[in-house]
Amino acid sequence: MSKNIKQILQTLLFLGLGIFLVWFQINKLSDEGRQHVGDALREANYFWMVLSMVTAFISHYLRAIRWKLLINTIGYQVATKNSFYAVMIGYLVNGLVPRLGEVVRCGALGKKENIPVEKLIGTVVTARIVDLIFMLTIVGATILVQFNLISDFLNERIFSYVRASWEANAQTYMLLLAGGFILFILALFLLNRFIQTANSRFSTKINTIKNGLFEGMRSIFALKEKGRFLIYSTLMWVCYFFMSYFVFFSFDETSKLGFSEGLSVLTTGSLGIVAPVPGGLGSFHYLVSGNLQLYGISEPVGLSYSWLVWVAQFSVIIVVGLLSLFLISRNRKTIV
Repeated sequence: MSKNIKQILQTLLFLGLGIFLVWFQINKLSDEGRQHVGDALREANYFWMVLSMVTAFISHYLRAIRWKLLINTIGYQVATKNSFYAVMIGYLVNGLVPRLGEVVRCGALGKKENIPVEKLIGTVVTARIVDLIFMLTIVGATILVQFNLISDFLNERIFSYVRASWEANAQTYMLLLAGGFILFILALFLLNRFIQTANSRFSTKINTIKNGLFEGMRSIFALKEKGRFLIYSTLMWVCYFFMSYFVFFSFDETSKLGFSEGLSVLTTGSLGIVAPVPGGLGSFHYLVSGNLQLYGISEPVGLSYSWLVWVAQFSVIIVVGLLSLFLISRNRKTIV
C-alpha cells in the first residue's frame, strides 16, 4: 500500500470517527433537546463570537512572529507576512489532515524564503515542545483548582471507556504493544544498516537532513530574545483562553461562568483539538459540551456553545488560510 493511499485511508477513518461523534451527540438528544439547540443558536449574541474570531487572528499572528524569532536564530531573515501566511496555510491543511500542516507550512515558507525545509521543521518541533509545556502547565493548574470536577469528568468521559476496553481486551492489547515495540526496534536496526550500506551521496543527504533538524531544534538555546519569545508564547495562550471565554457571553446560561471554568474549557478543548480527528471535529464538541455539564450547563446549550467556538476558530482558518495561499504565491520576497 502506497504512503499516499495509507494517508488518505487514515484521514477518512478519523474523519468518519469525527462525524460519528457529531451524529452521536445530536442523536442522543431528545426532540426537545434538539429544539433547544436551535433556539440557543438563534438567540445567541454573535458579537462575542466575532470578538473570539478577532482574538483567534491575533493568536495566529503571534505564532508567526514567534516562529520568526526562532528562524532568525538559525541565520535566516524572513518577512513577517510570509511567516504568517505559512502558519495559516499550515492550520488550513491541519484542518483536513492532522499534523500534515506543520510540514506543509515549512515547505511553503522554505520555498518562498529559500530556507532548507528540515531546518524549519526543527524550529517547529521546538515551538511545539514549548506549547506542550504551556499546555501541561495549564492542565496542571486546572486540575489543582478543580480537582474533583475534572477527575469526575475524565473518569466519566474517557477513563471509564479505556478501563472497560482494557479489561475486555487486555491480552490483545499486550500482544499489540509487544509487537509494536519489536517492530520499532527492528525498524531502527534496519534503518541504521540501510544508512551504513547506502552510497555516500545518499548518506550525505540523510546526514544533511538530520543536521538541519537538529540545528532547528537547537534554535531555542541560541535565541537572543528569550524574553520576547516567552512574552509571545504567553500572549498566545492568553488569546487561546479568551477565544473560548468570550463565547461564554453569547448565551445567558454560560454568561455566569468565570475564569476557572474558562481554564477548564481551555484544557478539555485543547485535548479535543489535538485528537487525531480533522479539525477536532466531534472530539472538541464532545469534550467541551461534556465539561460544561459539570457546571450545571444543559447539554443542548453546551453543544451550542462548542459549535459556536469551533465555527469561530475554523472560519478564521479557512478564510485567512485560503487568502494566504493566494498571497504567498504572488507576494515578492521582502523583509518586513
